[in-house]
Amino acid sequence: MGLKKNDVINLSVKTYTLEGVKVEDSKKTIPLGRGYVVNKLDKLLIGKQVGRTLSEVVDKPFGDRVQELIRLIPAKLFSRDKINPYPGLVVNIDGLIGIVKSVSPGRVMVDFNHPLAGKQLKFDVKLIKQVVGKEDQAKAIVENFLGKDFKLVLSGRNIDIKINKAVPESIKNKLVNEILEVTGLKAQISLQ
Repeated sequence: MGLKKNDVINLSVKTYTLEGVKVEDSKKTIPLGRGYVVNKLDKLLIGKQVGRTLSEVVDKPFGDRVQELIRLIPAKLFSRDKINPYPGLVVNIDGLIGIVKSVSPGRVMVDFNHPLAGKQLKFDVKLIKQVVGKEDQAKAIVENFLGKDFKLVLSGRNIDIKINKAVPESIKNKLVNEILEVTGLKAQISLQ
């Protein structure tokens, strides 16, 4: 029987452009079918067996390039924030991440498309092992949200997540919901 949605799996992902340029080489522990990897790849992993290695070409996993996401921004917005824009600079404008494409007097062209939008990518994925312990599953989910700076305390069907820094309520709510849906554990988050 193959892997199904919400199974937590340890995997290795190598991502390449079709020209052979490596984009990513990482190990992840994720619940399947929940958007922790690009949607098209997430769907491909459902039904596969642990120990298997897949090599798949996915057409535009980050969507199409959208011309409307390439914008001219007044240069004064950058100088106001004491930023000297140059091609290749990654910027955050009104919560959108973009890359400066060109700079001319008074204007800066910024591309808010994902850098890999419109490209076909090749994914080499090794399904290393399935994580079955509820505490280990919860730990993997928390690491995907918050990194490694936390402590878990399991008590029956409840899990307390102790963190060192404040986290927005929306993130806390999403994290608590993910843990409940994937593991069945009721989670609460508190500062250490």
